[in-house]
Amino acid sequence: SSSSSSSSSSSQLDCSCEEEESKEESEEEEEEEIINGIAFFSVPIGSDLLVWNLHRQYGQLRLPLLFKGWDILDRIGWEENRLLLPNKSLENEKSYNFRKTYNPVFVLSPSISDQL
Repeated sequence: SSSSSSSSSSSQLDCSCEEEESKEESEEEEEEEIINGIAFFSVPIGSDLLVWNLHRQYGQLRLPLLFKGWDILDRIGWEENRLLLPNKSLENEKSYNFRKTYNPVFVLSPSISDQL
């Protein structure tokens, strides 16, 4: 009787191991799937600037870093010259309104080349 119980318990262990292996395989397959979809994304655009305790402005340096791993499908309200505006000098700092921002909308999709 003890040999039959040990053989049945070992067969139960074999079954549970097979189930775990099949679960791991299916999880790996899910991870390999290409992610589809789109995202609407908006941040303040201008010269690269940190307005302490308020926000950041994304320019030529920071903006490409935000889009790493994404393809830009469309830009709504985009004006290229706004990205290239120079930083305000310290003399003009008082006249510069940090709360007034330019926020175009970017339509993004995950980059397929990064998923392969």
